Amino acid sequence: MYYEVNYEKKGQELMSVKWMAIESLIDRIFSSQSDVWSYGVLLWEIFSLGRVPYPGINLGHVLMKEIQKGYRMDKPELAPNFFSEIMSDCWKSGPKERPTFSQMEEIIRSHTSRRFIHFYIHHHN
Repeated sequence: MYYEVNYEKKGQELMSVKWMAIESLIDRIFSSQSDVWSYGVLLWEIFSLGRVPYPGINLGHVLMKEIQKGYRMDKPELAPNFFSEIMSDCWKSGPKERPTFSQMEEIIRSHTSRRFIHFYIHHHN
């Protein structure tokens, strides 16, 4: 991991700023909904095959300003549309606007189940 780029010292703590929700960056508020934001970043990493989030932005204060202005990462090329929608929902500014993990589980199950059935039928007949 690129220690200098991905973590910043805030007081006595090291913070993984590129995975932090806007309310965590600004007000140090951490909740299930800030975890949802981080999950969106994780999905972005998975579908971009392990790229470092927010490429080209290396300072936490710059990232915070960009996110406050509404900047969000682009859809990774390999991400199915429904995962791109989930990522966008995870990165909504208001924590209450973001989906819960249970809601995301339902969405992912509904899409992956249909895709699996479609794949299975077409490749096993």
